[in-house]
Amino acid sequence: MTAMHAWILGAALSVIVSSAVLLATPAAGAAFFGTKCESYRYNAGGTPPTIYRTTIYARRVSCKKADAIIKDFQRMGRDVLVHRGGSLNSTYWTLKTYPGWQCAMGAGGGACTHRNQIAQYLFA
Repeated sequence: MTAMHAWILGAALSVIVSSAVLLATPAAGAAFFGTKCESYRYNAGGTPPTIYRTTIYARRVSCKKADAIIKDFQRMGRDVLVHRGGSLNSTYWTLKTYPGWQCAMGAGGGACTHRNQIAQYLFA
């Protein structure tokens, strides 16, 4: 991934996460983010544990695959490779189990993309 691609992915994630705050209705959220797939509790760890309500959305990818990709990314297991940039905005991750997919995260959520397919999640 070039620096320009990293910047574009970071900028897109920034817009996605920032826009989540502006969208007031579930219908508007579904139209902007794509299909709402699943909502579940995500334990981010820590003492005391930090628990987020996570919602996954999919655009041009099946919900089943979007759910699997996001959950794989959130586990941060051995198959998730980090590609560090100078800051979080230019850092991205790739998944060995899903070749070609690149993921990024920011405050309030994250997204994984492959060509024109998007799997994204938001914390509430």
